Amino acid sequence: MAATKEAILAKEHEPDLEVTIFFLDLRAFGKDFDRYYERAKNVGVRYVRSFISRTFEMPDTKNLALKYFGRTSD
Repeated sequence: MAATKEAILAKEHEPDLEVTIFFLDLRAFGKDFDRYYERAKNVGVRYVRSFISRTFEMPDTKNLALKYFGRTSD
């Protein structure tokens, strides 16, 4: 739920930002979580059920890259 909230805030400030949330198990307790999750997807947040196997820095750009095993959640 915290990641979803931060993702929505980021998209509100930078609409062209590409946001992906990697997760193993999507859980949240409390009212209206499903509605909040759908709102995030509607503004462009992508959810990927996955296991991140490696994180590394790309030497030429200093950007971070991820390798993961998983699939996009629909």
